[in-house]
Amino acid sequence: MQSSPQDQSVAAVIAALTPFTWRSLPPRLVARRVVAAADRHELVALLGSVPGADVGAWEGPPRLADPEDRRVINLVEFLEAFTWTKLSLPLLCHHLVAVHYNAA
Repeated sequence: MQSSPQDQSVAAVIAALTPFTWRSLPPRLVARRVVAAADRHELVALLGSVPGADVGAWEGPPRLADPEDRRVINLVEFLEAFTWTKLSLPLLCHHLVAVHYNAA
């Protein structure tokens, strides 16, 4: 079974947060990383859909999203609404990607 674009974004966000002690990050930094990872994933998917395009590997983590980006603000509001540090990383990322796509 093929995974959905949203499932692939969840995997990209998990990969972006895994190298960090993510539970200790402030909500704004988590949100900026989530938006950056989702944007990078969407760009790779878009470029990969172009016939003949060869999308190479990215070097390093994605640049953080702008802190004033409306999507970042929406995610911060979501994170501040409950105790997100009690969730597993996959569950948290699933919720964050859902909020991200519903707010976009």
